[in-house]
Amino acid sequence: MRGPYNRPMIRLLVKLAISGGLVWFLLRRVDAAALVQQIASVDRLALLIALALAAATLLCAALRWSAVLAAMGHPIGFRALLPVVLIGQFFSQILPTGIGGDVVRLLLARRL
Repeated sequence: MRGPYNRPMIRLLVKLAISGGLVWFLLRRVDAAALVQQIASVDRLALLIALALAAATLLCAALRWSAVLAAMGHPIGFRALLPVVLIGQFFSQILPTGIGGDVVRLLLARRL
């Protein structure tokens, strides 16, 4: 603990507050009953297959990044790159351009 405040705890609380605020902002006009009904009507097998394919795609992307970086003379292991790929995918989804996630992946991989 540094000084009178626990900085990691404050950062966590700020992140939780921001995330909670964003979730509220996105869901404030959603009809909860209709949402629950729609979720209940989803074919569970199809959902499971879709989630498995999405996970496999991200695992392959991490393997690809590991192979490309190793070929460039900067070997970084799969376990270290998987979080980088997941974070990059997140930013690819929320930023208005497709290149944003690649930039984030590049910056995070460079730190490794």
